[in-house]
Amino acid sequence: MENYQIIVILLLVLFPATAFLAYLFPKRFEDLLDFFFLVFFTNK
Repeated sequence: MENYQIIVILLLVLFPATAFLAYLFPKRFEDLLDFFFLVFFTNK
């Protein structure tokens, strides 16, 4: 499986889940986003 296919599938699965979580917990979601970007950009 190509890398971009995995990324597309992850996005398709994660986007509705994250949108739902953002709707349920807006404040906690902001903290989660900050944490995610921190991890994502430090790993690159």
